[in-house]
Amino acid sequence: MPQIQRANRSAKSELHLDYRRGKALTDQIKTIYANLDAAVVETLRLNANMIETARDIGLAPEKGQKLFNGLNKCASTMIESREEFITAHRTATGIRMQTNQAETDWGCLPPPNSQVNEPHLQAVA
Repeated sequence: MPQIQRANRSAKSELHLDYRRGKALTDQIKTIYANLDAAVVETLRLNANMIETARDIGLAPEKGQKLFNGLNKCASTMIESREEFITAHRTATGIRMQTNQAETDWGCLPPPNSQVNEPHLQAVA
């Protein structure tokens, strides 16, 4: 959507989202992605370590299979949950685009000691 249309829609919106609250929600979303990814990585590492350990101790394949299946199912469920979170994130973004913050770039707040009443957009790249 062109920036002018976004600015017009933002100015006319009846949904008023506080800038700092929106920024906090964005930061929380980023943290959730990082945590989900870390959990998947650790689960996959554990699975690999369990397979290597089973091999090293001479565990019969049929005995380890149930464990490996459980760990794989756990990682798969986490990845499915991440996909659901992406869907929720897209929905939240769509809602934000209907608020007074539709044109806001959440990447930049003014310095903490700034006397600015309303944050202004800043170039980030």
